[in-house]
Amino acid sequence: MDDEHHYESLVSARTREEAIDIATEALPRGKSATRIEAVDVADREGPDSWLVTVWFRGPYGRGLE
Repeated sequence: MDDEHHYESLVSARTREEAIDIATEALPRGKSATRIEAVDVADREGPDSWLVTVWFRGPYGRGLE
């Protein structure tokens, strides 16, 4: 089954691009992101805080070993 999955990461980074780079390190092996959203949450989480949501396709759990 090839379903779309996603995860959220609260990341400390100076820029949106750095936050995305950090968050995508957690992608399961062999998977690639289909969509990425990074929201500046510094007002509630502190300076340089980003909430990054990464959507990816493929069977969850495969490629994690």
